[in-house]
Amino acid sequence: TTTLTAGVLNITDNFLPLTRNSATATTGWVNIGLTVVIILCTLIVIVEAFRRWFTVMSKGGEIPAHAHRADEDTPASTTRIFRCC
Repeated sequence: TTTLTAGVLNITDNFLPLTRNSATATTGWVNIGLTVVIILCTLIVIVEAFRRWFTVMSKGGEIPAHAHRADEDTPASTTRIFRCC
């Protein structure tokens, strides 16, 4: 959430004032656009992480063995099943 908060504050406090001056308007709009892209990417990562966590913790979802480090006891071709508690 720090990235999201910093992005919003950058847009409102730093970049929007740049758009009001014709000499710095282009820089302001480019910075706003790039910051919005970063915010959207951060939200996608957070949502996807939550979805995966929720699936594993509540529904006993399967995680492929290649998704985490291999243990000596477990062959790499098996699928591990994680359940909560």
